[in-house]
Amino acid sequence: MATINSYISDIQEYFNNGQKSDDFVLSNRLIYKELKAIRSKLLKEKIDKQNSKNISDSNYSNLYCIEMIEVTTATCPCIDINICKKLMRSKYKLPKFLSTATGDFVDFVRNIDFGTKYFLTDRSTMEYSSYRQYSKNSREYFIENGYLFINDKNRVINMRAVFEDVIEVEKFNLLNNSCGVISEEDKKCTVYDIEFNIDNDLEKSLKDITIQTILKHHSLTINDTTNDAKNNQAESSMGGGGQKQN
Repeated sequence: MATINSYISDIQEYFNNGQKSDDFVLSNRLIYKELKAIRSKLLKEKIDKQNSKNISDSNYSNLYCIEMIEVTTATCPCIDINICKKLMRSKYKLPKFLSTATGDFVDFVRNIDFGTKYFLTDRSTMEYSSYRQYSKNSREYFIENGYLFINDKNRVINMRAVFEDVIEVEKFNLLNNSCGVISEEDKKCTVYDIEFNIDNDLEKSLKDITIQTILKHHSLTINDTTNDAKNNQAESSMGGGGQKQN
């Protein structure tokens, strides 16, 4: 799978062919901003078209070691204080999920050894869990205000999902590295050295649309046969910055 740097290099090379204008400015940050937006658009279209089925592993990211903390009365989103006592909440806000027609695209939420699977619910349903006859002891999770909540006392959780920004995923995993999943050798020199998760069949479209978007919205051209700096120098040598002499 290609890295962010690989995509950025290909796009920079495209725009740097030929004589570059002295007005030409194309930052890596701007390229990544467009890559990220177009990746989200392409993935959303594909997921919605396939009704969220047969989505390849290439699109997913893993949150390997989500640190969970006990919920206090101040941080509890539930009305029933007895429910609050059973909950754990992620220490940090999760990266933003890719939003699809069916909601956030989460593959699984499991405990650290993958033995326990948590099932999606919502806050209001969990509030009434003690009144349910059959599933009141089931392991469940919900997401509110960007935080993950679970209804047991596990202190480390794994999640696999499709997120909008792979850089935010990398930052989150570095914050939540109490398991030691990311070694010193695994740490990247720059955030652009991480893999850019997307299906192989979408890679060409991603590059092509990014280039066209940059051309359209940022008024860039590949070649500029007239260099403004040279023009200004020539005008100055003629006297008065191009003004007529008497």
